[in-house]
Amino acid sequence: MDKTETYIKMADCEEIQSLCKFDWNFWAIMRNGEFETLTCVKGDRATFMNPSFYPVFLPTQSQLLEMAGDDLWDIIERFNWLFIDGLDVGNQDLNDYAHKFTSMEQLWLAFRMKELCNKIWDGEKWIKTTE
Repeated sequence: MDKTETYIKMADCEEIQSLCKFDWNFWAIMRNGEFETLTCVKGDRATFMNPSFYPVFLPTQSQLLEMAGDDLWDIIERFNWLFIDGLDVGNQDLNDYAHKFTSMEQLWLAFRMKELCNKIWDGEKWIKTTE
């Protein structure tokens, strides 16, 4: 499970946070100023939100695959078409783009965000692409 600051920043967007299902066990970073703790919780993300803590849903690789659809071969074909065949996104080849990620969770999250809302990770935030 990726618990890096990069993955936390990648996952901390409305598009991903809104996909957290009520019945999932999920990893969340509870933030209170400088204090952070990683904990596994179950339930609606809103249940844990209060003025002291802000939970960030960190989807596992299996949860990201579940979000992508039911047909595994279709998912793999779309993933291959997007990352391995190397579509162009502006001036950045997606094959090169895929190499910037350091975990499978980061890579699958990038795949999900590209498919879901046509956004790519610039290293700090998600940006909308024109393609």
